[in-house]
Amino acid sequence: LVYSDRGVWGSITGTSATIIATFVIFGSVLFSTGGGQTFIDAANALTGRATGGAAKLATISSALFGTVSGSAGANVATTGAFTIPMMKRLGYKKEFAAAVECSASSGGQIMPPVMGAGAFIMADLLGMPYLGIAAAAVLPAVMYYLGVFVAIDCAARRYHYKGLAEEDMVSLREVFYYKKSLPVFLPILLLIVFFISGYTAVTCASYALIAAIILFLAVEPKECKQRLHMLFDGFIASAKSMLTTLSLIACAQILVCLISVTGIGVKFSGLIMEIGGGHMFLAGLMAMIATMILGMGMPTVAAYVLAASVIAPALVRVGVVPVAAHFFVFYYAIFAGLTPPVCGTVFIGAAMAESNWLKTAWDAIRISIGAFVVPFMFLFSPALLLVGSTAEIIRCSVTCFVGMVALAGGGMGYLVRTLKMWERIILAAIGLLLIVPTVATDIIGVVGTVLAIIYLRASRKRTL
Repeated sequence: LVYSDRGVWGSITGTSATIIATFVIFGSVLFSTGGGQTFIDAANALTGRATGGAAKLATISSALFGTVSGSAGANVATTGAFTIPMMKRLGYKKEFAAAVECSASSGGQIMPPVMGAGAFIMADLLGMPYLGIAAAAVLPAVMYYLGVFVAIDCAARRYHYKGLAEEDMVSLREVFYYKKSLPVFLPILLLIVFFISGYTAVTCASYALIAAIILFLAVEPKECKQRLHMLFDGFIASAKSMLTTLSLIACAQILVCLISVTGIGVKFSGLIMEIGGGHMFLAGLMAMIATMILGMGMPTVAAYVLAASVIAPALVRVGVVPVAAHFFVFYYAIFAGLTPPVCGTVFIGAAMAESNWLKTAWDAIRISIGAFVVPFMFLFSPALLLVGSTAEIIRCSVTCFVGMVALAGGGMGYLVRTLKMWERIILAAIGLLLIVPTVATDIIGVVGTVLAIIYLRASRKRTL
């Protein structure tokens, strides 16, 4: 464990010491120099006036924050300090306010260009460039946030949650004023450009970090001394963030070594195969339960590493594409933070909102329902991960979005109008049908959703 490259000093630890550390420094510097507030202001300008504007603001700002932080807990603590009190002040239920922030923040770990630390480890385990992992994650992440957005809109219309007051609004001109926007958005843009150009992840993050520092100092040269202190605070924050991450990954590396040496990984994989009977859905169900149990008691990185070592291989043996198997367990390792009895992300949000944590967890699951359903689409068709023809990718994206709308309406109890229980069940069933990417289920699911909307519109007019 100590003297070989399979123990503490294995490839996962190496990834943490190089790639992950560089991105943590970049993210900390970006936020210590005002990036977090800029993201919140941008979301405010885009969605503040809409129905449920404060909740939609929380969703967009958390997604933007998550693109460079990669930590659900840090995301909730940072953006939630602003968004949760705002939602409560506007009359939102405190459980709903905390649930929105927890759901949106959890998605940050699946949102490119900078995902959670587990994504860098995934690239190492699969032998893929990080750009390939980030590209594969784009569509599922977009679909997840669209589902969250639709769920919030349904809840806001049902409970009459309004947008922000005019005095709380921020103008787009203020957001994109060059002194405020350049040090935040240009480094992220450079990061994406360097990724696409084929540079290594460390090189991309290093160039983006240098650009962020130079721009931050250059836009206000008269405040150079004060800004140097802010940069120093950012580097200190990054060092503190890495202390926890490094210890977790070192321990995870030891566990991976022991799993390999003892053969328990092969046995566990065989157990899933035996219980699932070689059936992809049953094997996926077993893998989901096992991964979420791991994720309830561990941080995402450790839960994913263990799941990738013992559970993903079982899915591959059933016939799942390797990248789809890893994304499957990665999703459940992340969103286990929303499911009782141990739901770390919800605990943070509920404490900040002073809400009942169990009710908060239930609301968060309903808002994030897509995260618990979409991974099964990876098993049956990896087209959503950009594995397949263009036609398959488009079809899978369309049916996935329609499924998100149906599930959001059924989960929140509103679509066009407030739904009765039997209507919610039918909508949820239609959404679940779209998991299996066959022509028959796609047609039934899409047609069923359209007919449901027509029926609800007609019945609403009759009641009016």
